[in-house]
Amino acid sequence: MFNWIGIFQNITTQVSQDTIEKIEEFGADRYYVHLNVPEKDETVKRKIWIDGASLMNPKLFYDVAISQAKVWLPRMTGKEFEKIMMAKFYSREKSKDYVKEAEDDDQFKRMFLDYLDTKGVYSDKEQLFVHKLPYYNQKKSTIEFDLANFEKELLKSRVNLKRVDLVNKMINVLKAKKNRGKYEEKSCVSWEIQGPKASDKRIIWEGETIVIGDQAGEIEDE
Repeated sequence: MFNWIGIFQNITTQVSQDTIEKIEEFGADRYYVHLNVPEKDETVKRKIWIDGASLMNPKLFYDVAISQAKVWLPRMTGKEFEKIMMAKFYSREKSKDYVKEAEDDDQFKRMFLDYLDTKGVYSDKEQLFVHKLPYYNQKKSTIEFDLANFEKELLKSRVNLKRVDLVNKMINVLKAKKNRGKYEEKSCVSWEIQGPKASDKRIIWEGETIVIGDQAGEIEDE
């Protein structure tokens, strides 16, 4: 009897492995799983759209498969499911339509560039000290900005990050450094990014051109 159970388990595992053809990475934590679905006298190729957490969870994966692809996958043990899916995941393909802009880091960089575009970047450090607006240090080829002011702009876009997570993104995504500078002998703490100068009014940062302005835009209430 136990031999039959083992044989049956091996058969169901093989069926599942043959049905799950490959995993294709489409964007940040989003995947297509290509399936070979038996239908009457033929095998039809279908794919399901799934996130990473569901990809690792047998029950969620089975539910998505039956819902999106109309395929009934034989139940595997947790160990067999992990073995098959791990192998498929580490041999995954990147989609030719991969959406790089959907990655969290790229989205955050875009939000920062939008912030600079909205607020402007000024050559007078007084704008940073008084109005908390981005300032261009021509000598160092850096842009200094106020973290609280950037955070306020993120909140307007309904992006709510804990301060510790925001600081982590400053360091690891924007590659920004904290600058304990001064203005007229008074403390003027900011964060700064650096990029090569393209002209007196432009620098290049992360492949993007940032234009330097000459006057303050709308001044926000403190």
